[in-house]
Parts: sequence; C-alpha cells; structure tokens
Amino acid sequence: MKQLLNVPAALDMTGNEASFLRELLEDFLSSKILDEAALADKAAQNEEAAASAVHYIKGAARQLCAEQLAAAGQDLEDVLRYRKQGDKKVLIKNFAAIYEATRNAIQDALAIL
Repeated sequence: MKQLLNVPAALDMTGNEASFLRELLEDFLSSKILDEAALADKAAQNEEAAASAVHYIKGAARQLCAEQLAAAGQDLEDVLRYRKQGDKKVLIKNFAAIYEATRNAIQDALAIL
C-alpha cells in the first residue's frame, strides 16, 4: 500500500542526508499551493492549466516520496489530459484531501527528523 510519506525512501533519495530532506519538506510546507476550490474552478475553465498545476504538485510529491499524493495526482492529471475517464470533481476532492493529509504527515516527520 502506498504511504502518505515514505520517510525511509525519501532519506534514501537524499543520500541519507536528514538535514537536506528536512529542508525539502519545509519548502513543501511553506509553499501551500493547493486550494481545492481554486483547482476546481481552474479545471472548469482551463483543464490544461489545471493539469499543469497538478503535474507540478505530483512532481514534488514524487521527489518527497509522498506516494499517495503522487498517485492521486497522476490519476487526476490523466483525467484532465483526457488520457483516461473519471469524475473530475471526485478526483479533485480526493487529491485535495490527500494533499492536506500529506502536509500533516510532513509536519509529523519534521518533528522526528
């Protein structure tokens, strides 16, 4: 099962440099870039722009080993780019919920790093 934040994998990706991982996690938290309502509005007006925003967050999630967020982002991006079918509203809501849960998991990880 995919984890909200796979800290051992993230540490491995940073060469086991906890201070560097801490910096990356803090940067993610300091740049709150997802607002569910704004993303839903963007998707209704310009799906390509919404897909680009999701792609950006998904990429950051992959770098941090935020596995659930990366997977949810991929699912949403695929629908926004018409690679597969799905309910955009449901996927946006799910992506936003996982985003917030990931932020909480990052805060927890920072307390122990």
